[in-house]
Amino acid sequence: MHFSWFVCLLCKYEDDTYLIIPAYNCDSRCAEFDHIDTWARRNNLRLNRAKCAEIVFTERRRRRPVNAPPCLPDLVHVSSIKILGVTITSKLSVSDHGNSVMSSCAQSMHALRTLRSHGIDTELLQTVYRTVIIAKLLYASCAWWGSTTASDRQRLEASLRRAQRCDYIQLTNQHLHNSP
Repeated sequence: MHFSWFVCLLCKYEDDTYLIIPAYNCDSRCAEFDHIDTWARRNNLRLNRAKCAEIVFTERRRRRPVNAPPCLPDLVHVSSIKILGVTITSKLSVSDHGNSVMSSCAQSMHALRTLRSHGIDTELLQTVYRTVIIAKLLYASCAWWGSTTASDRQRLEASLRRAQRCDYIQLTNQHLHNSP
């Protein structure tokens, strides 16, 4: 696919497509969106506009409000977006992602406690912890870990310490400080 503006970036993964346009080139949004729609039709595909959303990323520490461009027709303007399973806010924060992952892990920890109360072997519980909870915690962590806040990291470390107290994992202090 060729873009009418060479400074845009198109990221595709299976049926997900992300068009990234720098702020200084936001006037090209309509043209680029129409270009993608035309490309899809030419390739016997259909762009589902109901699933399309627009997000404007800004600096996390910016105090002055950004003059956001007017919304494109048929597009909903959102303050956070889930990209390949990772939630990112318009301020480039991943705290929402961390909250949802930690909530999901807490539910899984409750299930493990229930299994333990029914007499399941500790070794099996440790295997379940590694395959379910550690997998959730590490999914795409190399992409989002650098955008976490100190508070996000403290919550993650507290969850790991709780798992260690429950004998689901064995950690040293070195593990906690050398996270992804």
